[in-house]
Amino acid sequence: METTAWNNLGPALAETGELIRAQRCFERTLATEPSDLAALSGLASIHRTRGRNGDAGQRAQAVIRYRESNPYYLLSVAREEFSNGNLVAARHHLKRAISIKLDEPELLKLMAEVARGLGLEAEAKRWTLRSLREES
Repeated sequence: METTAWNNLGPALAETGELIRAQRCFERTLATEPSDLAALSGLASIHRTRGRNGDAGQRAQAVIRYRESNPYYLLSVAREEFSNGNLVAARHHLKRAISIKLDEPELLKLMAEVARGLGLEAEAKRWTLRSLREES
């Protein structure tokens, strides 16, 4: 709860130009939640605004690393790609997500749909069977 308050206060302070106070809010969040994406992104934005591009780049890279290791983030990207008809890209994100979280039925079901859409019927069947096993 406390980190949510700091994450809400940080952008409000930044919007009014109180960058030092905003920075402290984000740093306070990161002290208890080091991988909090909102705080990392907010801090990166403040560093960019203050001309500290090196620090901003480090924070932005931390956000990217976290996202690339988060199967649910990758699932959301895959869903968007799937919705846009980018099945190859969706499959790429799903493969990465499944390599991280082998037993998530949602990942497996979407992978089956993507494979089916790509005309890979045998693969689609394997993913469907695997998703059914994981659900039970």
